Amino acid sequence: MLIKLFMAYKRNPNLAESWIIDSRATSTMTSRREWIHDYIPFKSAVPISLGDDRVIDAVGSGSVRISMDGNGRPTVYELQDVYYVPNMETNNLLSVTYMSERNYSTIFGRNECSILKGMNVIGKARKRDKLWILEGKTLFPTQESAHVARTSINTCVMNR
Repeated sequence: MLIKLFMAYKRNPNLAESWIIDSRATSTMTSRREWIHDYIPFKSAVPISLGDDRVIDAVGSGSVRISMDGNGRPTVYELQDVYYVPNMETNNLLSVTYMSERNYSTIFGRNECSILKGMNVIGKARKRDKLWILEGKTLFPTQESAHVARTSINTCVMNR
């Protein structure tokens, strides 16, 4: 299996903490191992094909939790099957294909993208330097607490 990553990117260290919504990536991926919960290494690496014909490897996967405020209260969403790609020179990519396969919709406007589950907006992204930057905060596994409860639709509600 070959995963494709076509993103044309502007390397920007200010985006190292951000997720970029990418319509050309076939999978959601990060080079930030410290963000991944329940990490499982692959028995053999999965090749990732880049737009410049280079190939890098995904070496494992797990889940990543992101807190977003799309419905008026902070909610934690768990991204499952996120590839860990240590040599990825781009920032963290949230694949539109990945979201659509999980029944999420993305609606792009001039400067804003809305992420929907059914008719409910669960998150937003803003266009910055021609990239769609997700508004949210990634939670490290050490940030978990009794205030987070998992539900069956991979959504966690944070109590305040």
